[in-house]
Amino acid sequence: MKAIDRIKNVVIDHEFFISVYKNHIYLINYQNIIDFSDAKAKFKINNCILTIYGREFKLVRKTNNEIDISGYFSKMELNNE
Repeated sequence: MKAIDRIKNVVIDHEFFISVYKNHIYLINYQNIIDFSDAKAKFKINNCILTIYGREFKLVRKTNNEIDISGYFSKMELNNE
């Protein structure tokens, strides 16, 4: 992600934001990590649950409301609680 894209995303008020790349996912404004393993990552976002499936997940970077995950992604689900 280019620096200008990150600045735009911080300035623009999003409920949440997900950038998906070939072997990388960047998530902004998540509330809680529910589950994280090498094959599944599950997050609480507002009144929804985001589940990401794949393999070889690794936590690259984490702050209070941003997370950066590398790995091989196969499927993503967003469900209401």
